[in-house]
Amino acid sequence: MTPERWRRALGLFLFVCFGLGVAVYLLGRVGTTVLPSGSTYNFEADVHDSYALASNADVREAGVLIGQVTGIKQAGTLTALELSIHKQYGPVYNNATVLIRTKSIAGENYVQLDPGSPSSGQIPSGGVLPVNQELQAVQDDDVFSIFSAPERQGLQRALKGLGSGLSGQGGNNLNSTLASMTSLVDDGQGFAQVLDQERSATAQLLGSFDGVATALGDRAQDIQTLTRDALTTATAVSQRNAALRSTLAQLPSFVSQTHTTADRLGAFSLTATPVMTDLRIAFTKLIPAMDDLRPAALEANTTLARLEQFATVAVPTFLKLTPFTRATAALISPYATLLRSLSSFSRYISPYRNEVGSWFANTAAAVQATDPIGHLARITLPISRSNFPTIIQGQAAEILAKLSGGLDTRGTDAYPAAGSADTPEPQSAYIPAVTATPPYDAKPPRPLKQ
Repeated sequence: MTPERWRRALGLFLFVCFGLGVAVYLLGRVGTTVLPSGSTYNFEADVHDSYALASNADVREAGVLIGQVTGIKQAGTLTALELSIHKQYGPVYNNATVLIRTKSIAGENYVQLDPGSPSSGQIPSGGVLPVNQELQAVQDDDVFSIFSAPERQGLQRALKGLGSGLSGQGGNNLNSTLASMTSLVDDGQGFAQVLDQERSATAQLLGSFDGVATALGDRAQDIQTLTRDALTTATAVSQRNAALRSTLAQLPSFVSQTHTTADRLGAFSLTATPVMTDLRIAFTKLIPAMDDLRPAALEANTTLARLEQFATVAVPTFLKLTPFTRATAALISPYATLLRSLSSFSRYISPYRNEVGSWFANTAAAVQATDPIGHLARITLPISRSNFPTIIQGQAAEILAKLSGGLDTRGTDAYPAAGSADTPEPQSAYIPAVTATPPYDAKPPRPLKQ
């Protein structure tokens, strides 16, 4: 073997030893025991089901390996797990909990142990942790059972595709890839020399990594909780994708309608602005009026209060007037016919209300005219052609001529039309007929409330 090959072999050996040392150190820091350890702390934990848990399976606390499962036996309907943990991680207390969890996708399970708190009391070595301290975890079977038939078929097709990819030349290509990784050893020689030169910096790096690994180990439960919450959030988001797509599809029409509405509101604001300005002025002027109405409202309240007092006194009086009104109705009833006749007569002469005054004036003026000898009297014929609102002919004209002689000089219908005394107009040939007033519909008075 040439000196060059010896140097490469020695470098590879040193690199492998260094890597193994670092791995053992880091695994020891996170609780993974590679080298044999001393005494152990043993106890039994009862669970409902071991879920394909195998002997020598890991027992971990917050992700740190602290022991292993030394035996699994059936205890009636329960399963008893014999657990052995390293002495430095003991003891276990009465409120401790165990949880069987999946370690890898291959279905390898392990026991997660929470030792509990000292205040609950210690379980002696060889003691039993009851079944009610077991926590239930989601197993692979539970996860795969949530897939529907199409999803399971899709997963099968994916696995078949992976198998097809590795078959034939695919497997050879993978082997070639792994074989080509041997050059990593040669390339790692330079890397090892760099690490040797920067050993202090490497030690600091490993110390920092130790702190990070320890912190992650202490917060394994929090990381698991964060992972589960992220899964729940992702599931909720995926379920809302359809609703989100529908909402986004409606956005263009919504924006278009918003533009239309904004344009209409802009046009409306041009009209509404003067109206709102006038309303502001009107409300400003209305304030003094409302102030002036306040005294009036107070006076109105006082008046209504007094009217209420008056009503209290007046109701008994009105109740006592009921017999009087009945007697008065019996007294007035016989005069109903006369009153209806007078009503018809008053309707007939109502158009001549101005001429009635003129008639009295003419009567007074009949003897007021004078001449050099004395007063002159005006003679008015009670029956003449001027009393009729039409032209009299034939026998009626001859009778009137005999009755009036030569004194009827006013002609036919000398009086003007009714209501035209100030501006006389000729009468029409229509003579209104006098119609009787219908009987009154007397209703009994309503009784007053006391």
